[in-house]
Amino acid sequence: MRKKSIIKLVGSCAAAASLVIGSVGAYSVAEAANVPDQQVQGERTDQFVIKYKDGTDAAEIIEKSKEVDGLQERLPDDEQKRIDDAVTGEGVQVTESRATANGAAAISLNKKLTKESSEALVDELEKDPDVEFVEPVYIAHALDINEDEVRRGIYTSYQWNLQNGVGGINAKEAWANSRGKGVTVAVLDTGIVSHPELDSQLVQGIDLISDPYRARDNNGRDSNPRDEGDWMRAGECGGGSPRQDQASSWHGTHVAGIIGARQDGQGVDGVAPDVKIEPIRVLGKCGGTSVDIAAGITWASGGDVPGLPRNEHPAQVINMSLGGGALQCPRVYQDAIDAAIARGTTIVVAAGNEHTDARRATPANCKGVITVGATGPRGEQSSYSNYGPRVDLSAPGGNGWGESQILSAANQSHFRPDGKPNFIHMNGTSQATPHVAGVAALLKSQFPNMTPEQVKSALLGSVKPVQSCQVGGCGKGILNAPGALREAARIMKQRLKDAPAPSEPVSEGNEKVEKPGKPEPTPKPAPEPTPAPVPVDDVKKPEPTESTPYVRTTVRMDKTWLKGNEKAILTVAGLTAGEEAVVYVDNFNNPIGKLTIDANGTRRATFIPGNSLSYGFHVIYVKGQTSQKIAGVRFYSNNR
Repeated sequence: MRKKSIIKLVGSCAAAASLVIGSVGAYSVAEAANVPDQQVQGERTDQFVIKYKDGTDAAEIIEKSKEVDGLQERLPDDEQKRIDDAVTGEGVQVTESRATANGAAAISLNKKLTKESSEALVDELEKDPDVEFVEPVYIAHALDINEDEVRRGIYTSYQWNLQNGVGGINAKEAWANSRGKGVTVAVLDTGIVSHPELDSQLVQGIDLISDPYRARDNNGRDSNPRDEGDWMRAGECGGGSPRQDQASSWHGTHVAGIIGARQDGQGVDGVAPDVKIEPIRVLGKCGGTSVDIAAGITWASGGDVPGLPRNEHPAQVINMSLGGGALQCPRVYQDAIDAAIARGTTIVVAAGNEHTDARRATPANCKGVITVGATGPRGEQSSYSNYGPRVDLSAPGGNGWGESQILSAANQSHFRPDGKPNFIHMNGTSQATPHVAGVAALLKSQFPNMTPEQVKSALLGSVKPVQSCQVGGCGKGILNAPGALREAARIMKQRLKDAPAPSEPVSEGNEKVEKPGKPEPTPKPAPEPTPAPVPVDDVKKPEPTESTPYVRTTVRMDKTWLKGNEKAILTVAGLTAGEEAVVYVDNFNNPIGKLTIDANGTRRATFIPGNSLSYGFHVIYVKGQTSQKIAGVRFYSNNR
């Protein structure tokens, strides 16, 4: 590696951040596309799933179980002994065993095993001829980026995501034919809090978090899907995570509002304003387990889960704005997904927010699901969005701050669900996914007999072009609500019907509603010229395949939690050799410096946030002035 030349550039923006530019000689662009270490499932675990083959004595005992806990004692004697011998061989004991969905057992151990011991335990348990597979329990998290609160008023004019712009889905035109009536969408998330936009839209949901500590409601699974808050203290989730205290996100409420907020003349509109929302709580403090999430998929779609009553309102669509790192789809997910699709349920999942290949995020990498990437208000790929051949299509997820984000329902409290209802902006593939789930509900309302495969075909066969994206990175294009309905009519060989007239908006309760007022977010990015739309079919470039490494423009930081003048190394890769790139903070009105890309398409710089940068999450963007490629990475400023 050759010696770096250093130039210090101090930005004139309010953030007063600075950039020290250097060149990097031996840097591989392919390496830049690798997944960050924290994106891959942790090496130490104390929970495992044992899936027994259909028709075995153990599977039948599990499927007929009315008691969930203490499963091991009810298994056949030879199965009990095999489990005991296997765990004893690794120096541990079973502390808890539970019956779960699809003939599987979940076991917890008295201490965490190393990666090597975990693999040895899996190998030993899978020697049992009655066992189909064994795998560690994976942890998933909600996939939002940041939030920006606004006061209550009428905000439909700020919902660029629903409008007929280059980045919107044109929902209003679709509502002439379908508003989602007669369709139930299950939201597998943090649960729900009371909100005037959603209270009349709900059907009975469920809380499927089996761990009382994670559930924060002093019990395990129950019939109350209320979001108890997912706030966390620094370090309490293990492995030093989270690095800082985190307030409750009210993520499930925000996602539900995007799908089905009612049109009441206040607040925001949902994509499918006449749909019914079924809240299924699977995420709590420190996330959620693959076992609970798989049970959520099963219960939502009308399948049987040991110890639970069957769902009286099986969902036609499931929204999963959640995910975690895994190099392949966990079998416990795939089994539940396959069975749900066979029951006729369409499953829509988030691609993930790590700005990496979605093949390394789950459930984005599972078969049969619709995987959704995120785009911004100018039809550009969102800087954080995962990409690659696993992404089926993109939808509005926000890109930047303030009005460039997605506005939806939430709660004012930072901890427990005892605050007043409000509205917040969020970014994320979590916000993109419910747009697709909402349009899927519009299709099912108009054509109830559509199969999940037909729903997916209609969604992908009607997209609008993404304005700025690597080929294959954003899927087929951006969600187009009226186009999807027209494509569904073509597939079903039926004519579109007019939607029933919406009922008059009614305000519920005695809540005081403020006069309409403009939110006060950060300034809008300055309008930038965008290339003329190009039909997706006209792009004659090779698509990446499942086996092809996917390489794209990236920005990396060696540290993403910064305070004051703490330095971080910023590495850019995948731009055009010799082109000039501009570095921004948060939006395109905030440049902090320029850099020239070297012959390898890379560049390295030292980033200093400065003491005046506000507390919370921020995003660094790098834009190539010749290639027009945009990449970004988020970081956390701990200035108080």
